[in-house]
Amino acid sequence: MAENVKKSSLKTFVPRLSAPSRNDGNYYSDKNPFYAAKNEKGERPLMMPNCTAYTYGRLMEITGKTFEGLIGGDARTWFGKAEAAGYETGTVPKLGAVCCFGVTDGGAGHISVVEEIKDNGDITTSNSAYGGSEFFLKTLTKASGYNYAPTRPFKGFIYCGVEFDGGEEESPSDGRVRAGLEIKLKDTSCYKSETDASSYAKRSGKYFLWDDEVKNGRIRITNAADRVGKPGQVTCWVKLADIGLTEGNGEDGIKKGDLYKLNDTAVYDTENGKTIGKRTGMYYVWSSDVVNGRVKMTNSQERVGAEGHVSFWVDKKDLG
Repeated sequence: MAENVKKSSLKTFVPRLSAPSRNDGNYYSDKNPFYAAKNEKGERPLMMPNCTAYTYGRLMEITGKTFEGLIGGDARTWFGKAEAAGYETGTVPKLGAVCCFGVTDGGAGHISVVEEIKDNGDITTSNSAYGGSEFFLKTLTKASGYNYAPTRPFKGFIYCGVEFDGGEEESPSDGRVRAGLEIKLKDTSCYKSETDASSYAKRSGKYFLWDDEVKNGRIRITNAADRVGKPGQVTCWVKLADIGLTEGNGEDGIKKGDLYKLNDTAVYDTENGKTIGKRTGMYYVWSSDVVNGRVKMTNSQERVGAEGHVSFWVDKKDLG
């Protein structure tokens, strides 16, 4: 069986936008293995300013846990060590994730922590640098591929293992289709009509249902509340499933993006195939569509609705 986890039960992320106190034991005590490390002279060469000492301390501050598999003075080794230790990694930013960078000039490596994710995909990271600043913020752009510098190309993110609500406001949707309903798009496919096979663009941001008439599983939207229902003010058509609504006004009780905790739950590779095993852990509803009594699931909030990122199908009845 599975347990629905409401977003209100997720941990709220508190970004670090200023330097930690010198009394913070996550950074300035032997609790931090980089602070504690001594060389043959009794010196502590890895303590801050140092990106590894800072990042490790920030991870402890965020999660309350230690990360022994990542211990090592060279930041260049962190991504490989994380993969070897079984930590989840990827290329989509998440709050609290470690940004890892390669080195092309033979110099020192670098790592940092994601503190904010902007609407355009850019991220704010917190940093420390050996021989430099003890704490500083740096924006990495999505357009650059999150590269730190020309000689420090982005390798990937190490996820901290905690799901955050990100402090985002929820659209005031109760699952019912009604004109004027505010919705939030995130890289959502848009169509010129209710029958076009291919989308012509993808959009993100705040929009409103232009009316409440559903055709072919799609509905019209507009980009301003005062344009609802007005002729010539339709922005595009979108799939109901892509905005977390159903033609049955939510009667299935399944909403795109909802988080569930699976507990030894049978999963399937198709809507009508045989079971491929059982899963335990946190998973998200990939879309609101219920087909043959089954629902698509994915293992990451950022993968909800993204093509090619369906982890498996589950029986709707097993989601409770």
